[in-house]
Amino acid sequence: MGHVVRERWQQCYAGGRGFRQLGDVERALLAEHVPAPDCGGRALDVGCGTGELAAYLASLGYAVDACDFADSAIDRAQRERPGTADVRWLRLDIECDDPVELNGDGYDVITLRLMYPFLRDRSRVLHALGERLRPGGALVIITPTAEQTPERQRGIALDEDEIRLLTASWEQTERLDADGLAVLVLRGPCHADTTAVEKRRCAGPVFTPAAQALDAIWPGVVPGLAPIHAHPLAVEPPPVPGEPSEAVRFRRQMAEAVIGGGWAPSPPVRDALRTVPRHRYAPEKDLRTSYDADLAIVTRRDETGRATSSVSAAWLQADMLESLRLGPGAIVYEAGSGGYNAELIAHVVGPAGRVVTCDIDPYVVRRTRRLTAEAGSGRVLAFQGDAASGAPVQHVPRGGFDGSVITYNVWDIAPAWREQLTEGGRLVLPLEIGGYTRAVAFERRGDVLHARKFTHCGFVPAQGEHARTTPVVDLLGGELQVRFDDGDPGAVEGLEEALRGPRHEVATGVTMSGGFSFGSLQLYAATTLPGFCRLAAYVEKGTGATRIAKGSDAPAILGDGSLAHLVHVQTRNGDSPAEQEWEWRVDAFGDRGPRLAERLAATVRTWDRDVRGGAGPALSAHPAGTPDHRLPSGDVLDKAHCRLVLRWPGRDALLPAPGGRGGRRAP
Repeated sequence: MGHVVRERWQQCYAGGRGFRQLGDVERALLAEHVPAPDCGGRALDVGCGTGELAAYLASLGYAVDACDFADSAIDRAQRERPGTADVRWLRLDIECDDPVELNGDGYDVITLRLMYPFLRDRSRVLHALGERLRPGGALVIITPTAEQTPERQRGIALDEDEIRLLTASWEQTERLDADGLAVLVLRGPCHADTTAVEKRRCAGPVFTPAAQALDAIWPGVVPGLAPIHAHPLAVEPPPVPGEPSEAVRFRRQMAEAVIGGGWAPSPPVRDALRTVPRHRYAPEKDLRTSYDADLAIVTRRDETGRATSSVSAAWLQADMLESLRLGPGAIVYEAGSGGYNAELIAHVVGPAGRVVTCDIDPYVVRRTRRLTAEAGSGRVLAFQGDAASGAPVQHVPRGGFDGSVITYNVWDIAPAWREQLTEGGRLVLPLEIGGYTRAVAFERRGDVLHARKFTHCGFVPAQGEHARTTPVVDLLGGELQVRFDDGDPGAVEGLEEALRGPRHEVATGVTMSGGFSFGSLQLYAATTLPGFCRLAAYVEKGTGATRIAKGSDAPAILGDGSLAHLVHVQTRNGDSPAEQEWEWRVDAFGDRGPRLAERLAATVRTWDRDVRGGAGPALSAHPAGTPDHRLPSGDVLDKAHCRLVLRWPGRDALLPAPGGRGGRRAP
């Protein structure tokens, strides 16, 4: 900590040296400006020394955590102040040590007395302490000023520019005087959100050219920057080792959460989660957020605010990495860059392996190169291009990639992904089927891809060749929307009139407990029912024509100006999800609504009998143009570049094609 080493402070305190005592004016100002809450409060005294200020805060009614990095200071504080039962003495370097011992619920007041000038990384420490303040809390810095300090002792004081800098990002600041010491009382969020502005002097935002300079060194650290033309650096940036010890703890917790969820059974993937520094690839976020195992971190948005690049949730990255089944020395293609996922793969494949990653966005490619250069393995190659075209020939290994992973939603499977994959290699991608996305692990056998695993997921949308606009039709002034995710839009004439009429309800008798996953029912309906679509609601449930929750959609079928859709209705309450029960029912509208409802209800009952709880369908992807007689029997869903065949348990009858495309065939 600071401009002097720990050993010097250790010697000072061990030698019995004292420092400026807490004055009466300081005591009065603290009592007036940061009194303890009526119900008691929590205080943190950073750089507590022999504990005089910590003891005074305890006398005001605070429970105090007092920390110092010198063992001799803590020893003296405990020895000289034995009656301070409300003080917890901690040996902690606030700059370098993991702050796990600090109070997790935050503090009402945090004090730094006669120690702030000695901090080496002042901004980072101040920001981290600010995040630990409770609402309405205050951070108090007591420091000598340069004008009151002899030149030979200038290092222990702050000048006016330094004081303006440290107070600039706080909502409320008070500067008080205590016998020549500056007492700074800071309140409000400490630069929680940094933005870029043009030529405007302001405490929080950053001058745009300065922000762009920061972004060149640390891509993503300042969100909201306008795009600029960038030139590659003449030399590669050097690695930047080291990390706060707190990051190690959060990474370990994240890894154990993913492992505990069953998403990372293999030792190589577990070791990658415990080793690769995820926070180095998400500089926009704090450490705790970076290591949230269930959180995807958006790192790039388009002009509409839609996410176009992200660091996916750690559990999903681990699951897809496991699905690749990579061995040491494997060479892997990744479509959709970012850095962290590629480095997880690089860690699994080891020193003899490598990763070739592609992104269509030049900013994302620059960012990936920079972050992997600073914190990576040196085995990740990032290039710009449309990932649907595959890798340039010079980057494709002889015999093809051992595995390929796609990290954005795709409606279709690009031929290059299959063609550049080695025989027996795995292609893992988030595939949209009927509007529902599943991470499917395919294995190549000749020109056919055979699915080995499905995982429910969601990713950022595709760009470039794979970008696609789903055909939709708005109904009732935007209250509802019919989505035709596969196939051409169906006829919607007469639907609005039907929706304004009476509702016909059919009970399926199929129930589920709270928290039950019904993803296979969605896919089953989407791939087996003629006239399938999704019905989305944009008004609160109970205020519109349907019982679909706002922002949700339901499987539906259309026919002759009529419509039927699924809805789940709670039939039993309970304190836990296991005690709750829901039943699938069908709501129908229009003259043909009852017949459509019976067909949809029969589909749910068939799913319940033949599919529910099972392994799901056997899925294979065949090149577009494959004649019907060369396809296995099953429900066929035609895409632009491939023909999907799904073979559901119990499906052996000849049926019309869902959505008007493909069909159901006998072998």
